[in-house]
Amino acid sequence: MGEGTPRDESVLFEAALAAVIAAPEVARQLGAAVQEDRLRAYLHGLQEDVSGAAAVERQRWLRAVDEAEEVRQDRTWPRRKRVGHTWLRYLEWVFLGAALVFAVIAVVMFAQGLGGETAQAGVGFLIFVALLLLVAAGISLADRRWARGHALARRERGARDSRQAYYEALVQQLLGAARAEINRNTSGSRYDFTLRVRDSPGLAGIYSERYRIQRASDSYLDGLFAHLPGVTVGVAGPRGAGKTSLLSRYCRGEIYVPRDGRGISMLLNAPVEYEPREFVLYLLTILCRSYIRYRELRGESARQSVASRLRSARSAAEEADAPDPLTLAHLYLREARYLQTVTTATSASVSAYSGIFGFSRSRESSAAEVPRSYPELVGAFRSFLKVVALEVRGDGGRVFIGIDELDKISDAGQAQRFINEMKTVLGVPNCYYLITLSDDALASYEMRGLSVRDAFDSAFDEIIHIGYMRLRDSRDLLSRRVIGLPDPFVCLCHCLSGGLARDLIRAARHAVAAARDQAEASRHIVAVCQRLVAEDLGGRLHAAGVALADHRPRPADSEFLHAAQRIADGRHSGLRGGLADLCRRRGIPGEAVIDGKSPADALFAYLWFLLTVLEMFGEGLSRERIDAGSDEGAGECVFDQMCRARQELGTDPGQAILTVKAVRDAWPLPA
Repeated sequence: MGEGTPRDESVLFEAALAAVIAAPEVARQLGAAVQEDRLRAYLHGLQEDVSGAAAVERQRWLRAVDEAEEVRQDRTWPRRKRVGHTWLRYLEWVFLGAALVFAVIAVVMFAQGLGGETAQAGVGFLIFVALLLLVAAGISLADRRWARGHALARRERGARDSRQAYYEALVQQLLGAARAEINRNTSGSRYDFTLRVRDSPGLAGIYSERYRIQRASDSYLDGLFAHLPGVTVGVAGPRGAGKTSLLSRYCRGEIYVPRDGRGISMLLNAPVEYEPREFVLYLLTILCRSYIRYRELRGESARQSVASRLRSARSAAEEADAPDPLTLAHLYLREARYLQTVTTATSASVSAYSGIFGFSRSRESSAAEVPRSYPELVGAFRSFLKVVALEVRGDGGRVFIGIDELDKISDAGQAQRFINEMKTVLGVPNCYYLITLSDDALASYEMRGLSVRDAFDSAFDEIIHIGYMRLRDSRDLLSRRVIGLPDPFVCLCHCLSGGLARDLIRAARHAVAAARDQAEASRHIVAVCQRLVAEDLGGRLHAAGVALADHRPRPADSEFLHAAQRIADGRHSGLRGGLADLCRRRGIPGEAVIDGKSPADALFAYLWFLLTVLEMFGEGLSRERIDAGSDEGAGECVFDQMCRARQELGTDPGQAILTVKAVRDAWPLPA
């Protein structure tokens, strides 16, 4: 049974499971934290979910297997695909041409008479023609065998590579599940104040879909798509909050068609600077390629040439009959790829040695492609998408189109103009659009109570907001990436991350690096916190110095920055004491102390935030304080408030000061 069969998939899953069980970070926990048999049984129960999460890699592998099998089974493949050595094909044509010339000469000789030397020469020419044809046939056979063998080897190599990629995706998914299960069964070390993690390979990649966690927006969108026959959804939120990750849950690649052929999804990046016609043309191209793949998986791949498809489409148009959608897909692809002028000329002349026989012909034609206008292109896209979406829905599937990176447009006006252009292709029945946009765009949308409706109000059927991560989200994410990270360190990383997944992973990575190969005291939460704060402070002060120089600082502000730099460079008795003295000299924060408009005020708010982190994760930290700080009984927990203060430092330092003050009162810490 070859690669790509259900049996081989099962073998591949078992191999991935064995690799996870043997991984050093997992093997060290077996017996103490969880029994191997129990962990193996738990992971076996996740086989369907794990395979679904690695669906993109699985599809690429199975498609590569199909392509290799096509070459292996189809004996006519080289001739149909026109591959092989070009020089061998030319040599074959030379021998065939020579055979044709000598055959004509032999015919002329026999036409003059069958007796004497002329007939003998004609017979000789015929024998020579037969030899030329045999040589040409041998060359053709050698070319076909080489082409088939080379193509088969190349595609089998592609199948092996894609199989390895699918295997690695399975390993990563199973590793995340194994880490989470082990962490759930090691509650005894949850409140450990010493970091004992030795290796953390799961923290190596920030942008990885393998460790994505479920959030409230997932279930909301599932319900929305289940009850509406087509909808356009805007996905809003701050950068780094996970909008692209949410899109990839429904749109798994630029072109993705499930193996069972039920559904089509496309994921595109919206260019910041774009031409409307070019972008719609790109949409049409991706849609055509997706639909062709969809028909292939359903066993309906047509093998007509482009010219044959063109004739079929023209005849259908003349008869007022709609052409087959697959034919349209190939035609649209041809239009999108080629804008060309084609000129052809043929000429032939043959004459016998006696000049009795002669033939000559010449023909020349020219054709130029005329591109569609923008309205024609929009109409073609909408009509074709409507046909495709209706067919896919009839087969029990859906069409998803995700457009990402719109939130990278910081200017809400530019984003609004883009949406105004995109409205021409939105709202197609049975099609589901997901488009990411910035918080500025969301604010504009939510102010639709103005007299003139906003572009976003009329473009989207629904807009959902992807907020910052809460403490429980940070726990779930880190539990899938690292084994044995105690809760105090998770809370510390959460406060410093500002609720962004990428910053959370960076903070956890730095924490593990700070404690690696250190003495017991250097791996305590107090020492690790001081190192993380010092690293954060050093990177921030350079940017603060540049911003302060652009505002012509007062002498007091320059001295304040210089004192902070001395603390960051270690030219002070201690980081915590130095920050406390500096903040005390500046003044106890309150509503009237800073307005947050100057760089010096922003720096002061940032330093006071870091001082609060150092004091919260200081010597007085206990299990009871961790539980109290994580309690969401009254709404937002204390650690989430500190996370929000970190977010506010970049937008409203004055508000960040008030948030930190509320945290200090709740912890409690001295004013």
